[in-house]
Amino acid sequence: MNLKATSVGELVKVLASKGANGRVKRTFRNSAYLEAGRGLLLLLRAGLKSPMTVNLNGGPDFSSTVSPNQSFAIDSGRIDVGSIVVQIKDAPVFRSALLKRGAVAPLSEMAIVKNATAIKLLYSASTPALELVNARAFTEFAKSVLEPMTAGDVNGAYLLRNYVGLIGSGTGFTPAGDDVVGGFVSAFNYYARGTGKRLVELPLPELRKRTVHESAHLLNYAQHGYVDEAMERLILAGLGNRQQEFRARLSDMASRGHTSGLDMSVGVLMLVAAVSDSLREGNALKKSLAALAK
Repeated sequence: MNLKATSVGELVKVLASKGANGRVKRTFRNSAYLEAGRGLLLLLRAGLKSPMTVNLNGGPDFSSTVSPNQSFAIDSGRIDVGSIVVQIKDAPVFRSALLKRGAVAPLSEMAIVKNATAIKLLYSASTPALELVNARAFTEFAKSVLEPMTAGDVNGAYLLRNYVGLIGSGTGFTPAGDDVVGGFVSAFNYYARGTGKRLVELPLPELRKRTVHESAHLLNYAQHGYVDEAMERLILAGLGNRQQEFRARLSDMASRGHTSGLDMSVGVLMLVAAVSDSLREGNALKKSLAALAK
C-alpha cells in the first residue's frame, strides 16, 4: 500500500536524513507510534501537525494493518512499515515556533481567570473532572513551583522532585499528570527563552521510570519545544496576550482525548498565571486555582 505524506515534522526529517530502523511501539485506528533509538515518531491519519508527526490524508486502519513490535525503516524518501510505504521526500516540513525567542506579555489577570473558569466548565463533561487538580500532588506542585514563581523565584521549576508526584499519575493513554507537566514545561521553556532564563531539563531516563513509554517521550519532546500546532498556538497566545486566540485554541484542545487537551491547557494556563503575577504583582494564580477547585 503506497501513501503520500501531506506534511512531516522537522524531527522526522532529521531522522530520515540519517536513515534509521526501528519498531512499531503502539497502534490505534488513526495513528501508529514508531520508535527508533531514542526518538518517537507518529503516523497520523489527520492534519494536526507536530515536529514528530507524519501526516496522511486517509490511509489504512493502523490497528488492523500494523502490529506492535513490527519493524520499520525510514530514509530521506520513504517510510516502510509492513505492507505500507509512505512517501515523504517532497512533503512540506512543520517546524516548531517555540524554539524562537519572543517577547513575553501574558494574558491579563481577568482573562486568565476567565479561562480557568472555562476549563472548569469544559471538565464538567467528564465524571472524574478535576480529580487531579484537587489531588495532593497538584497542590504540592503549586506550592513548590507555581507560588514561588509569582514572586519571581523560578528555581523550583528545575527540580525533578517537584514533578514526580504528577508524572505517571491519573488515567489515560498519556496520564493526566503527564499532560499537566507537559503543558507547563513547554510553556515555561518558551518563557525562559524569551527572558534569558535557564531551561527546564527533566532527564528522559527518569521520565521513563515513572510513566508509560510513549508519554515519557512526549514529555521529553514538550520540554524541548516540540509540541503539536494547537498546543504551540495556545502557548504563544497565552504569553503573547492574545485572548481571542487563546480561547479559540482552548476550544481546539478541549476535544483531545478524554481530558488530555484540558490537562495540558491547565499546565499552560498555570504558567501564564504565575508569570503574570510576577510581572504585575497580581493574584491571577490564586484566583485561577480557586476557579478550578470550585
